[in-house]
Amino acid sequence: MPPPSIPPTPTPAANSGKRARKNADAGSNTNKRQRKAAVRLSTQSNPPTSVDAADQCGVGPISRSHENASASPEIPSTPSTPHINSANSPVSTRSESLPPYAPHDLSLPANSESAPKSKSNTATDVWFFVRPLKTNVPPAVLPTPSQPLPEDSDILKNKPNAKEFPYLGCRLCKRWQTWQNAQGGVTSNIRPHLEDEHADIYKPAISRLNLKHGSAYSAAPEPYSKDAWVDRLIRWIVADDQSLNVVDCEEFREFVLFGRTPEHDEDLPHRTALTNKIIAQYHDVYEKIIEDIKVNSFSRLHLTGDMWSDGDLASFLALSGHWMARDENGNLVIKNRLLVFRVVEGKHDGKSLAKLVFDIFKKAGLLKHLGQITLDNATVNDAFMRELHLLLLAEFGDSVVFHPEGNRIRYVLNINLSRSWFIIHRCFPHVINIGVTTVIVALTEDGARFEVLNTEDRSQMSYEELSRYADAVEEDPIGRGRHIVASCRASGQRRRDLKTVIVQGNLSKCWEPAENGEAVMLPVVQLLRDCETRWSSTYLMNDRVIALYPVSLLPPPFE
Repeated sequence: MPPPSIPPTPTPAANSGKRARKNADAGSNTNKRQRKAAVRLSTQSNPPTSVDAADQCGVGPISRSHENASASPEIPSTPSTPHINSANSPVSTRSESLPPYAPHDLSLPANSESAPKSKSNTATDVWFFVRPLKTNVPPAVLPTPSQPLPEDSDILKNKPNAKEFPYLGCRLCKRWQTWQNAQGGVTSNIRPHLEDEHADIYKPAISRLNLKHGSAYSAAPEPYSKDAWVDRLIRWIVADDQSLNVVDCEEFREFVLFGRTPEHDEDLPHRTALTNKIIAQYHDVYEKIIEDIKVNSFSRLHLTGDMWSDGDLASFLALSGHWMARDENGNLVIKNRLLVFRVVEGKHDGKSLAKLVFDIFKKAGLLKHLGQITLDNATVNDAFMRELHLLLLAEFGDSVVFHPEGNRIRYVLNINLSRSWFIIHRCFPHVINIGVTTVIVALTEDGARFEVLNTEDRSQMSYEELSRYADAVEEDPIGRGRHIVASCRASGQRRRDLKTVIVQGNLSKCWEPAENGEAVMLPVVQLLRDCETRWSSTYLMNDRVIALYPVSLLPPPFE
């Protein structure tokens, strides 16, 4: 079934006037039977992604040409952007244009050395050390090397049938250790057990027997050298986010140099030298990542990004890259790397941010690799995408494969009712959060009480109940809860006092008993602040206030 196409976006003139509105209303009132049929049709089949749409929007692997696109290996279809054939559509297609680069074909030659062998994904390093079991009940006599179980006669090479053997046991354990033979993920539980409990047997065995992951333990330990020693110091500082000043601490230098007879104080770099080494390592790693994207990527480079400010109002921009490549076993995997982390000086408008990002990827030689970009709903991001598109047009002309709307992550609901497409752009949770905060503000505005009392839906609440609800809304409960939180968290002493009250109240069982008469024990926790930019934080704040509400009902000794 050919994919449906989005109808041309009508011009303002075509939409003006009563006739256009009348036609639109008539089209929206399509027969219910036709609408149900359209829904069933859309849910039963996923339209395949068009090559043209993929080229324009950066979706999926890029074919070398339209002619050999059909020869590329089949990829399971997922709901994606349908074929777009309208010049007025947000993403217009250019049948004659293709990306000026072409990643490798996804298929590997059968005689290729890098082609994965059959059963290459079999976890032989796990199955070799487990026994198939029909029950997890320990036997009367636990198995030993001299008296093994009958199931121990055959060494497993593949996962046993779960219906025949619903459990798996460890051959190396002296105690009875079993796992359920689940449909997936069982190796992720067994392998850590073998690595932690039987490392002295497990690691040499898989290396000597050439089992999966055996190469990780077959390499000889790296010999000691001063460069490797300093390299490990750098790894620790970066991974643990340590201050560079730590290397200038006299006690730290004594600790690191203790027992290092070949090295002296001058061999351990100070802050300036260490900074230069870290920057050099950064450039080395960054260049390897860029080369991997250019040479080994089977897809476009997709980005997720955000911008924020710290307590000193310094602004930072971060962009993570996502692309598809092959792992050491020849399997397609998605790689994720942080590509950009910059302090943003000056203006933070869309034009400035687009120029910053454009220059970064131009220097890296990745402009033609850009695919989808995921951003939040900030207005500056709309301008950012438009300005980035203009910069790409100026750089590459009409051959640019980029669009400010088509290259932004979006969800398309494959239902065409009355020739209307339901398209939701950008971040859906962010939209929900904006809606919730808008409702909260509206509840405290003038006229909220009138709106509550004059609601048309009174099927669930009587007028008296609505009146009490309107009174509660008028008191601004969320604002009161926020004031309580701010007061109780104003100082360390107040937070300690709140904790003391909760602990003493639990010990004396002074809280009102539950409906079944049992004593209520409050959680020993602190109140939470909400944050405008943290989704669900207002809900979490209110939930914690309600949980600790009995504290406000304490008798005088606890006030």
